[in-house]
Amino acid sequence: MRPGISNETLTLAGVRLVTADEAKALCGLPQAGLWLPYRNLDGSAVRDGDKDYGRLRLDQPRGDMKYYQTGGTTVHAYLPPTVADVATVGGDLCVVEGEFKSLSLTEAGFPVFMDSHQKMARKWCRSWPLSWTGSNPRAFCSAVIPTRP
Repeated sequence: MRPGISNETLTLAGVRLVTADEAKALCGLPQAGLWLPYRNLDGSAVRDGDKDYGRLRLDQPRGDMKYYQTGGTTVHAYLPPTVADVATVGGDLCVVEGEFKSLSLTEAGFPVFMDSHQKMARKWCRSWPLSWTGSNPRAFCSAVIPTRP
């Protein structure tokens, strides 16, 4: 489904193809694409208002718009499902812009989360549930994607 990410990782993350009807029910936009559900570190769904939060990667971008989220929702960090498995207490926590970049890098063994606005990074790192200490988020360049062996 996506280059640089195994189907197993995509399935574990809950990424799936959705029809226009499914997309409308999930986020209000009747357009097919890839649904990216957001989850908390414990695997439970991130809630925004009374709905599970996620973003839609549009099959057919609208001009420069490639992603869509329900109007009126807030910014959330995207946590790959295995980020806690590759994390090291006291180690670095990497921040990227893009759900797929975070999935690819975490699958490659880097503890990464996605913060689209990178406003939450410092606050979130200080309250990281694994008690990481002394770490500052390191922003990875959007072009840095590991190649799969």
